[in-house]
Amino acid sequence: MLISDHNATANSAGILVNGAQGTARLSNVMVVNNSFGLFSAGGGALISFGNNRIAGNATDGAPTSTPGQK
Repeated sequence: MLISDHNATANSAGILVNGAQGTARLSNVMVVNNSFGLFSAGGGALISFGNNRIAGNATDGAPTSTPGQK
Protein backbone atom coordinates (compact mmCIF):
# COMPACT_ATOMS: atom_id res chain seq x y z
CA MET A 1 0.00 0.00 0.00
CA LEU A 2 1.24 3.52 -0.82
CA ILE A 3 0.11 6.35 1.46
CA SER A 4 0.92 9.72 -0.08
CA ASP A 5 -0.05 13.31 0.78
CA HIS A 6 -2.15 12.24 3.75
CA ASN A 7 -2.78 13.39 7.34
CA ALA A 8 -3.37 10.88 10.14
CA THR A 9 -4.59 12.78 13.21
CA ALA A 10 -6.38 11.89 16.47
CA ASN A 11 -6.52 8.08 16.05
CA SER A 12 -5.53 5.12 18.19
CA ALA A 13 -2.86 4.39 15.57
CA GLY A 14 -1.97 6.90 12.86
CA ILE A 15 -0.51 4.29 10.48
CA LEU A 16 -0.89 0.61 11.41
CA VAL A 17 0.57 -2.33 9.50
CA ASN A 18 -0.65 -5.71 10.73
CA GLY A 19 1.00 -9.03 9.93
CA ALA A 20 4.35 -10.08 8.52
CA GLN A 21 3.20 -9.69 4.91
CA GLY A 22 1.86 -6.14 5.43
CA THR A 23 3.74 -3.20 3.88
CA ALA A 24 3.00 0.52 3.90
CA ARG A 25 5.11 2.96 1.88
CA LEU A 26 4.84 6.52 3.19
CA SER A 27 5.48 9.71 1.21
CA ASN A 28 4.66 13.24 2.36
CA VAL A 29 2.52 12.00 5.27
CA MET A 30 1.80 13.93 8.49
CA VAL A 31 1.15 11.75 11.55
CA VAL A 32 0.29 13.83 14.64
CA ASN A 33 -1.78 13.65 17.85
CA ASN A 34 -2.39 9.87 17.82
CA SER A 35 -1.90 7.31 20.59
CA PHE A 36 0.64 5.55 18.34
CA GLY A 37 2.07 7.36 15.30
CA LEU A 38 3.59 4.46 13.36
CA PHE A 39 2.87 0.94 14.55
CA SER A 40 3.89 -2.38 13.02
CA ALA A 41 2.20 -5.43 14.53
CA GLY A 42 3.53 -8.86 13.69
CA GLY A 43 6.56 -7.83 11.63
CA GLY A 44 4.98 -5.68 8.91
CA ALA A 45 7.07 -3.09 7.06
CA LEU A 46 6.67 0.69 7.37
CA ILE A 47 8.83 2.18 4.61
CA SER A 48 9.40 5.95 4.67
CA PHE A 49 10.69 7.94 1.72
CA GLY A 50 12.10 10.44 4.24
CA ASN A 51 9.70 13.34 3.65
CA ASN A 52 7.15 12.56 6.39
CA ARG A 53 6.36 14.43 9.59
CA ILE A 54 5.81 12.20 12.62
CA ALA A 55 5.56 14.07 15.92
CA GLY A 56 3.30 14.89 18.85
CA ASN A 57 1.94 11.36 19.27
CA ALA A 58 1.89 9.65 22.66
CA THR A 59 4.37 7.20 21.05
CA ASP A 60 5.73 8.38 17.68
CA GLY A 61 7.16 5.08 16.46
CA ALA A 62 9.60 4.85 13.57
CA PRO A 63 9.69 3.44 10.05
CA THR A 64 11.26 0.02 9.66
CA SER A 65 13.34 1.36 6.75
CA THR A 66 14.04 4.62 4.94
CA PRO A 67 15.41 3.98 1.43
CA GLY A 68 15.10 7.67 0.45
CA GLN A 69 13.97 9.19 -2.81
CA LYS A 70 15.56 8.79 -6.23
